[in-house]
Amino acid sequence: SGWWGLCRHPNYFCEWLTFACWTILQGTNAFFTCFPLLFLTCHLYLRLKHDELRCLAKYGPYWLQYRNRVKCLLIPSLF
Repeated sequence: SGWWGLCRHPNYFCEWLTFACWTILQGTNAFFTCFPLLFLTCHLYLRLKHDELRCLAKYGPYWLQYRNRVKCLLIPSLF
């Protein structure tokens, strides 16, 4: 229920959303303004894979049940 019922890692989603908003507010087309968001996206992708494996090892069948119920990994209704 709540945020954890929408996606499995809402804390990372909010962090990514904050960086995305700051990138949009920069208002320029320069690559360096997008670099922090790109870096964070790559970092979160690797971190999510690691966290998923740790949760599976720690919670076992309960994590599989939760993963089947909550399909979205990071972005609700998308990914």
